[in-house]
Amino acid sequence: MKTKNENNGTVESVGLDYQLLELVANEFRIAAPRLTADEHSKHALKILKEKASKEHQAKRQELIKAGYSLTIDEVSKKINKSGIHNTLRYLLAEESLYVTILHEVILKEGITDTQGIYSRVSALTNRMKVEFFSEAIRHVMDDANIDKQAVSIKALLTEVIKKNPSINATQSPILKLINELDDLGLIPDLIEAFFSRPKPEVDPSKATDEVKKSMANYLMSVGLVVTQDAINNPSQKFDEALFYAYAQAIKKSSNGEDPISNLYSNTYDSEWDYSVDTFETIEEQGVDKENIYAAAALFYIKTLGDDLGIFRVADAIILAWTQGRLDIPQGETSSKLYRYYKLREERTTMEERAMFYKQVLNIGDAEMLDNMVANEEFSQLWEVLMEEVVRYIEKYESADSPDYISKTPVYQSLKDIQYNLTTRTSGMVKAMTREMYAHLQSAIEILREQTVVDQLGYGYQKSMWKVIERVSQSEFDSIPNVSALRRAAIEGNKLLRWIADFDEGSVTEENFVEFLHIAENFIISQSQLIDNDDNDGYNEREIDNMLDEDNDDWDF
Repeated sequence: MKTKNENNGTVESVGLDYQLLELVANEFRIAAPRLTADEHSKHALKILKEKASKEHQAKRQELIKAGYSLTIDEVSKKINKSGIHNTLRYLLAEESLYVTILHEVILKEGITDTQGIYSRVSALTNRMKVEFFSEAIRHVMDDANIDKQAVSIKALLTEVIKKNPSINATQSPILKLINELDDLGLIPDLIEAFFSRPKPEVDPSKATDEVKKSMANYLMSVGLVVTQDAINNPSQKFDEALFYAYAQAIKKSSNGEDPISNLYSNTYDSEWDYSVDTFETIEEQGVDKENIYAAAALFYIKTLGDDLGIFRVADAIILAWTQGRLDIPQGETSSKLYRYYKLREERTTMEERAMFYKQVLNIGDAEMLDNMVANEEFSQLWEVLMEEVVRYIEKYESADSPDYISKTPVYQSLKDIQYNLTTRTSGMVKAMTREMYAHLQSAIEILREQTVVDQLGYGYQKSMWKVIERVSQSEFDSIPNVSALRRAAIEGNKLLRWIADFDEGSVTEENFVEFLHIAENFIISQSQLIDNDDNDGYNEREIDNMLDEDNDDWDF
């Protein structure tokens, strides 16, 4: 409520903080992950919450009074829509922690734009994750009655952060790492102290994880015993062993070292357990992420541009404007329509797009150029992946011990698609995908123009999607299933991009759950399209007409 100040005529705010408190009741709310946290994660969160809760309400009030309510709302929506890891989402879902981070970013660091706040919140939450896992480790060790002096907590924490265990199953991976580090004792701490000296005798930049691990294995193999006192009060008695271990580790990591000659050297190399290289990383598998990203974008373009009909709806709007059936006043909107019209000959045609859809995704019956091959394997591989996903979810939901269900069939299906799209999304199609996406964005701009929406939209919630429905109905006698196609485009793109980034060697339980969630949403959208195909989708005659050359010649 605002009132006039009788002395100087300025406007004052009365009770503004209480009004805003009511207004922003949900603006600090981040959706919690779907996973149920285990007791160790709950304990760690409780410790962090207790530290932040003391000043939580005061910091919240400061943010509100400073006028950042709407900005925080935008950041919260951005976070809720993002695919952040469940651990970070779990932390931010606790309001006291989220408010503490926002207070730090906005009022202390002075970052006020939405994207800047979002990026910095992510960074600080990652930093908070270190403290979270530190508390979880302590709780697991207490619960298992493990002596904290028997293992390097710092080394353990480093490994836990790398593994990033799921919040619903922290105990097993932490105990496994403790067992792995148990034999090393405090050797990792000694190595850290060696590289952290005020005046280091060796280059700290060479202290990679591989070098440290190699040094630790050597020092353990020679039976070095390290006490906490030796770390707190360093002396020169370990220096000779440390320098020798460092020299051997550097030598071993050198690319110029001949593995055959190493067999005959008298230096230590007792770490090989006769395992062989299985080329499990995506780089060694020959996976090209960029090619798969291009396929993901191509699917998005096809689903929104041609299945939903954004391309042809934009063309119909341009035609109506050209014929005088759509009245657009001179200004920015008319300039956009004119630019779109003038560049019509430069844009891809329906036939060209359909040809690339067939080449990469094996969709449709488009005619292809000589020696251009359709990716017929993709349809089968995609179907197998969807079946394996459904099968895994069914087994997981019905199993007494879900942790023992094998992910191997799903992983193999993912790899098969990675290989397939790596080899098939190559050549000119990547350049054309960029052009098609630019074309799609130009068409969307036309449909989003407020003047166009006001004239062609209908209902109390006028939008671009309503324009698509109305123009499709009036011009093509067909109303597409906007909701299902929009979801299919977004979830299908997410799914293919997830597949591009998939690396069996580093995927966590959290990542896998995220993948299942995306795949499930995509399957649901596909089932909606099949169910409504007779009523809402394009029938065969309409698809033939869409591919007809006469419908894409811009003959005004």
